[in-house]
Amino acid sequence: MGVPRLLVLLAGVAEHVTVGRRCRSARLGIDLFGWLHQAVVNHYDSLVVQNPPNYGPVVQEVLDRARNYLARGIHPLFVLDGRRLPGK
Repeated sequence: MGVPRLLVLLAGVAEHVTVGRRCRSARLGIDLFGWLHQAVVNHYDSLVVQNPPNYGPVVQEVLDRARNYLARGIHPLFVLDGRRLPGK
């Protein structure tokens, strides 16, 4: 998904930034699938090993990250995008 080889094309102009300092009082687009994927990896046991699965820790992690952004004055705008896939 996204622009193929985008990071390679931007390598000469990219810079590392601290989001909390750079984006204060700004609306910041967040790829929610990225956050969800990271939360699922962090809470694999509660989703796969437990029967029935417990989604609470995943939801809590995403909410905690969003609250962390809000506490720093950043207004997250969650984006759920991607190309149309047969399984969607």
